[in-house]
Amino acid sequence: MRKMFIILIAVFTIAFCACGTGRRNEEASDPAAAAIVQTTEEQEDNQNTATEQGAEEAAPADFSPEFTFVTTDRDGNTYSETVFSGYKLTVLNFWEPWCGPCVRELPDLQKLYENYSDKGLNIIGIYSTSGMEEDVTDILTSSGVTFPILHYADEFAAFETGYVPTTVLVDQSGHIVLEEPIIGSNSYKEWESVIGRYLA
Repeated sequence: MRKMFIILIAVFTIAFCACGTGRRNEEASDPAAAAIVQTTEEQEDNQNTATEQGAEEAAPADFSPEFTFVTTDRDGNTYSETVFSGYKLTVLNFWEPWCGPCVRELPDLQKLYENYSDKGLNIIGIYSTSGMEEDVTDILTSSGVTFPILHYADEFAAFETGYVPTTVLVDQSGHIVLEEPIIGSNSYKEWESVIGRYLA
């Protein structure tokens, strides 16, 4: 009976703090929920740009990332896994503009970014929903977000949990520091207690 009670509490917590993402198969009927899809040509162009920029970005000799990716931010700037090498800890926060807990969490993440960026913290937001760019702009503006916001790339599929927000922590060598992603939103104090041990 106690085991069943614990399971129910866990399910309730996830339901309250996270949104399900089981809508990917409905993309054709719901354009607002469609993931960003690039043509093969666009993907090749992005890969070429990333390769050119990657040659200029010298990563440390001990940089050995567990995964690689190439994507762009909302201004078209290219990002890859080399971004991890410049920070003690990078918080990859997968969110969506239609997810209430995701949006409510953004101001706390921004505050965390402001208070800990000089201690080696970077925060990167990643979303996949297309067709809501004006909403995304409004959300980021009202939340005061200044940390990088990237478009979803196929290389991030390994971190899909079926819920957003989902958060992954990556160290300076490109290694994932937690065995499982963090599912659901957290308060500023909760995030502070999570990141503190990695920035000491």
